[in-house]
Amino acid sequence: MWMTDYIREIQKQLVSRYGFPPNNEGLPTAVPDGDYPMEIDGKLDHVQVIDGKIHCCRFVDEEKTDG
Repeated sequence: MWMTDYIREIQKQLVSRYGFPPNNEGLPTAVPDGDYPMEIDGKLDHVQVIDGKIHCCRFVDEEKTDG
């Protein structure tokens, strides 16, 4: 998956899954700073929005355990 497609999927999920209102182009608006975990391309990504910017690609390895 290209990074542009990945970001589009994040934007899509911010609207469809998290319910942020879209603008005329379908992009999410009024997204507050926070963590927005979502599954993309079969992987769990801990997406963060900080000052209106998307920080992504922080994958969680579900097989790892503490200790």
